[in-house]
Amino acid sequence: FRSLDEEADFIGNEIAWLCQQGYDASEIAVLHRRTSGVNKLQRALRGTGVEIDTFHGPKGLEYEAVFLAQVNEAFPAGIEYSDQLLSEERRLVYMAMTRARERLYLTCQGKLPAPLEAVRQFADCAAI
Repeated sequence: FRSLDEEADFIGNEIAWLCQQGYDASEIAVLHRRTSGVNKLQRALRGTGVEIDTFHGPKGLEYEAVFLAQVNEAFPAGIEYSDQLLSEERRLVYMAMTRARERLYLTCQGKLPAPLEAVRQFADCAAI
């Protein structure tokens, strides 16, 4: 996507579709790497009834559908990662991914971050 607004529009439309398919809004989570992103998503998705939190927030919880919004924020361009820091970020993203029981959505601005490129081989990918 070109902006968080575009991502939020897509996520909102997809949440509406999931609810039409029989998902309960309480079983859907939208997660973001940063608190600032959570705040923006809460404003954009107000009234949907879904859980909106950081990647850290739902440890130990599962949802039928999970959106990881702006995954590019987990691996910002231009930052040099040590092996340890890169490993920690990957573990955090993986933990957030495992919150989904049935459907997992990864959205980003621009290209999928290089550390997540390997995920493509296991997913149905759509570029919008």
